[in-house]
Amino acid sequence: MSLGALLNIGPGKPGRKERYEIALVLASSHLQLHSSPWLEAGWSNSSVFLVENEKPCFDQPYLRRNSASNSTPVPYTGFDLPFATLGVILLEVCFGLTLDDSPYRAKHLSPDGSTNPAQDREAAWEWAKNMVGESGQEYARAVQWCLEKWRVREDDPGWRAEFHSNVVEVLETAYKKTWPE
Repeated sequence: MSLGALLNIGPGKPGRKERYEIALVLASSHLQLHSSPWLEAGWSNSSVFLVENEKPCFDQPYLRRNSASNSTPVPYTGFDLPFATLGVILLEVCFGLTLDDSPYRAKHLSPDGSTNPAQDREAAWEWAKNMVGESGQEYARAVQWCLEKWRVREDDPGWRAEFHSNVVEVLETAYKKTWPE
């Protein structure tokens, strides 16, 4: 079952703890996959799957893509699309609601009703203003970092350390504060 479908179901939807676990695993995986073909063509909550023996497995999400998506041109956005997508997905996981089902989606559509990555990011920016009350400052800071990131230089390995300290460690701290062992 995809993350998007899982967030849209009523009963059986992951609880807050499971959603934080999903966020942490996705952020950690993003650190490894950021500059790979797996993420460069774009991804979404419908690309993330959480299934093991027909039951959701929250701590082991995997990314699925069609091989045809390799030929899909990546839209130029002026910002780092994989990071912005992670920011959107972290928002969705935090609130337990997809961007399309949020009250912010309708405000950021093309006249024909279609969407694009820039509109997704704008809707996410607006939605993120309500995060602190829902998730706390740490989680909100991690999302903000993802949405603000413009481009990384692949020849500068410093972005990985920056991402780890501003997103992965921050989400881990938020998780441990909420659910101490």
